[in-house]
Amino acid sequence: MAPKQNVPAVKVKVIHVGSAPKMVDMNGVFVEMQTCHIADHTDHIKIQLWERQIGALISGQSYDIINVSTREFGGELFRTANQSTEMNEVAALSGVSVDASFAVDEGEARTLTGHVTGAEVSVR
Repeated sequence: MAPKQNVPAVKVKVIHVGSAPKMVDMNGVFVEMQTCHIADHTDHIKIQLWERQIGALISGQSYDIINVSTREFGGELFRTANQSTEMNEVAALSGVSVDASFAVDEGEARTLTGHVTGAEVSVR
């Protein structure tokens, strides 16, 4: 898919939700933006959520996302929400791999499926 195209509807599973929204300059006005990673049966891609949409997606849940567009920045293709984007939770999307590796602003993220049997936390 090329940049600057409208995507009328897509059914996806959320595989990562950015830890915190960040402020970005949008034509001289600072607005909040949150980056999430979503996947369907073909691949995974980033989606940018803005202002009122922040927090609308939950990691591990599946959604019908209606009316988003594609953009390219720094050679990377992503989807972006707009004022008319709708996000509706749906039944779990099966057959979508949630095992993915990608870089995020808060460092590298790697999603894995399995059970946690222990955890160690250290503060530096």
